[in-house]
Amino acid sequence: MNHVRTLGIFVLILGSVVVMAQSEGRLSLGPRIGINIANVNLEEADRITGLTAGITSSYLLGASSALSLEVLYAEEGYEVSTSTISYRYFQVPIMYNSLFGLPNHSFRPKLSAGIAPSFLLDASVNDVDFTEQNKSFALNFIGGVGFDYRIMARISLIGDARVLVGLTDIEINPSAGTGLRNRTFQFSLGAAYSF
Repeated sequence: MNHVRTLGIFVLILGSVVVMAQSEGRLSLGPRIGINIANVNLEEADRITGLTAGITSSYLLGASSALSLEVLYAEEGYEVSTSTISYRYFQVPIMYNSLFGLPNHSFRPKLSAGIAPSFLLDASVNDVDFTEQNKSFALNFIGGVGFDYRIMARISLIGDARVLVGLTDIEINPSAGTGLRNRTFQFSLGAAYSF
């Protein structure tokens, strides 16, 4: 039930941003999809690959800066010996973007940094549920590089390469003696429509 309430709050926030931005024509909104190459801060752990997909929005603050808010489904986790540990999250990255190039240029590189609150949907070990042994919330630092490429008057192709570094432990009672924290590389593409 907490996930439904949280989703409702973020939909209201996103809706408020849309209404505010439409009056000034500075908002872009669209779908995003990509892959996560995920791991944790455990030396013997190996990476796993998962899906990330959702909605991205960006509010232009000026000629060279923007704030972005995304609502993403994200698969993360890791492997150890014969076990695959999987986490599915509802993530809400909030980032500041520094854009390069002039506003009238079609291709604009960018640097991004911010936080990504993550709400646990479920967790499993070799497809056996162990959601209850994990914290329902994780906070990540997110940073990366990317681009906005305008392909039509109001439509842009967007791409990002990001790293998410866990700032909080993900297990309630850490089994490794030290708290587990997510470490994820994320690569994604999307399209955005400017209002």
